Amino acid sequence: MHSKWLAGSSFLTKKLKLIKFNSRYKNSKIVFCSKAASDEYNKLFSSYPISAKYAYNPFDFSSIEKLSNKKIETLELPNTPFFLHIGRFSKQKRQDHLIDMYSKSKIKTPLVFLGQSFDIDQKLLEEKVKQLNLQEQ
Repeated sequence: MHSKWLAGSSFLTKKLKLIKFNSRYKNSKIVFCSKAASDEYNKLFSSYPISAKYAYNPFDFSSIEKLSNKKIETLELPNTPFFLHIGRFSKQKRQDHLIDMYSKSKIKTPLVFLGQSFDIDQKLLEEKVKQLNLQEQ
């Protein structure tokens, strides 16, 4: 739950959303993704949960450490400043929007993508780059 879900709403709509939300979750048991999310919830709403638990993203630190010591292929990165997008390529991450916004910005600083493709066809993103004539950026 982010406070952004109230953004763009009128004063009355915000108040109605808050009243509905407070009545629904008053004295509930809630699982948050982090302590920070719980703190944000408590700032926004007057309906404090009777129980708050945290389900942090699990990390296998020993595996991460092993991977950090593993040699990887050398990346050819620009010798000048560049924008770097790091993350998995997926429909939810909307890299297509990032490419569109980058194109509209007319910024000449190169944009570099680093990640793995999961549920999105990398060729579609490459086609978008070609269509917008951004291959050299």
